[in-house]
Amino acid sequence: MAFNLKRSVYMFLGQGGHKEGVADNPDRGFVVFVSARNPGAAHKEAEKALGERGWEKVEILRGGEVADKPDKQPHDDAWQEARDGKRGIIVYDAKAEASAAEDNPPRQA
Repeated sequence: MAFNLKRSVYMFLGQGGHKEGVADNPDRGFVVFVSARNPGAAHKEAEKALGERGWEKVEILRGGEVADKPDKQPHDDAWQEARDGKRGIIVYDAKAEASAAEDNPPRQA
């Protein structure tokens, strides 16, 4: 019997904060890319990666497999890091979100 040892890249979107003394922002959004054999293992790996970097009260909102490399920065680099067996984490904060909203205002119907 052969086993499928293929590892896929998974992306998770969530929010959380850092332990006191690690970062100034207590509530940040994040995207984390990890490689794993299945979604459950990927979810655990994402939580472990965030915990090792001082995150606490992490809430993963959604996630799934990302088969193809994204075309835009910084997601393409984070995906490649996960593909190479590392973990790619992108952190969003209020300043970044405000800047993005200013640069790309919502369209009106």
